[in-house]
Amino acid sequence: MAKCFVIFVSLLLTCSLAGQEKDTSFTVIDSADYGFKISGSADTYYRVGTNNAQSQTSLILENKEIGFGSFNCLMEYNQKRYGAVLHLAAGPRAEQFYYVDENAYLKYFRQSYVYANITSSLRIHGGTMVAMPGYEADEPNQNPLYSTSYLNTLTPAIYTGLWATYNLNNKWNVMVGGFNDTDRRIDRAKGKHLGMMLSYENNDLSTSLSNFRGKESYGMLNVTDFIIDYEINKKNRLTLEILYNYIIHESVNNSYSGANLYYSRVMTGSSEFNLRGEFLDDRNGFSFGVSNNTLYGITSGFKIKFFNHYVFMPEIRFDTATKLTYINDIGDREKSVTSLVFGLSYVFGDN
Repeated sequence: MAKCFVIFVSLLLTCSLAGQEKDTSFTVIDSADYGFKISGSADTYYRVGTNNAQSQTSLILENKEIGFGSFNCLMEYNQKRYGAVLHLAAGPRAEQFYYVDENAYLKYFRQSYVYANITSSLRIHGGTMVAMPGYEADEPNQNPLYSTSYLNTLTPAIYTGLWATYNLNNKWNVMVGGFNDTDRRIDRAKGKHLGMMLSYENNDLSTSLSNFRGKESYGMLNVTDFIIDYEINKKNRLTLEILYNYIIHESVNNSYSGANLYYSRVMTGSSEFNLRGEFLDDRNGFSFGVSNNTLYGITSGFKIKFFNHYVFMPEIRFDTATKLTYINDIGDREKSVTSLVFGLSYVFGDN
């Protein structure tokens, strides 16, 4: 493992020197500009947990050893009337989110779609996109924190199908589409899913309401997600996410619901402090196999950007539950676990 880590760091340094004149931000690049663009990231981490075992929160993180996240490469081609996106992802972090299809090659295609601008307000897409619900991104450098929340763990990661986005005006947007089974490129259950999202953005406030429903191989799925993001001032931001998932499995009604509250403060132009509080009501044991369970978590950490291409993300995370939930190194369950995580990402590409 140590040898692999040395090779990994050497690769990051080589790529950094090759692209030193280009800067990159924490956010997804603006795809409105015409032409071809390429960007991506690679990340690694080190975690120490009081349970002396892997973290059971997804992303699942190793304990007391250097681990790898994922390598992402996003390629975009945009013109006035049409465009395409190809997003490749590989590595343990990507495997936990997207490797559901049995096809050995499709699993590496995180996003792959084409689009056509029918009018100045209407755009039609076809292919595989990231899922609508959720505030967090799968790449850690685009997230407030390196580890992900319970809600990000349980919600779908990708959708495949046809969808349309329509700008009602310069503040309101609506998206409607028909999709395959969640997290799959190839459908397994007969029948399609309906996905809808309404979003609003104005100066320092943005919000969205999304719903995704349809028949999965295990039953009916209906997930609703609400996000409100408020920029208090230039340095402080608050975000609230509320999610409810209703599932009918073998004629049994199952559900889970939860909420995440994020606080972000810009420390300097290249660093920020982030805090996440989370709550999950898991009646049927979707997350850890423990029914009638309530979970809480609080995570605080920093994002520090340096040398234009690197993002250092140290954090401390505390998870607790109303029942014995978190598995330790001898196979017993504990009610709480504390983790210290040091994440490092290398980011590259056009702005």
